[in-house]
Amino acid sequence: MEFAMTLIRHPLAPEPALTPAQRPLARAMTEAALQQAVIECAKTLGWVVRHIRDSRRQNAEGLPDLLLLHPRQRRVLWAELKREKGTMSLEQDLVIDALLECGQMVYLWRPSDWLSGGIERVLRSGTAVRIEEVLAFHKAGGKGRP
Repeated sequence: MEFAMTLIRHPLAPEPALTPAQRPLARAMTEAALQQAVIECAKTLGWVVRHIRDSRRQNAEGLPDLLLLHPRQRRVLWAELKREKGTMSLEQDLVIDALLECGQMVYLWRPSDWLSGGIERVLRSGTAVRIEEVLAFHKAGGKGRP
């Protein structure tokens, strides 16, 4: 199952709407470039960011790429970063399922989410989403609103 930013986009931001000029930029953006942009934005907005470098080598296989903490807002987010058409491994699916069941907020962010401003909206938002809403949305296949 593919997890997308739409997992909890519904209360925070619309689907990424890219202009025709942004579409090739999204396809060309590397995961490393996306990661750098997200980390810089998050730090500017007061987040503590930890990057899980190659989780396979650290006995942390499947953990999302970024752990983001905002002590003042009392928010914890996990973010898996992928290229526009990148897919997740089975191990990543399993770990993300476990994180969601534990009440954690987990996003799959792609270049289109960055270019549309969706990631920045999530990072700026102080709005918490109840985990029951997230799980219901996830189990419904990311369709509709809980």
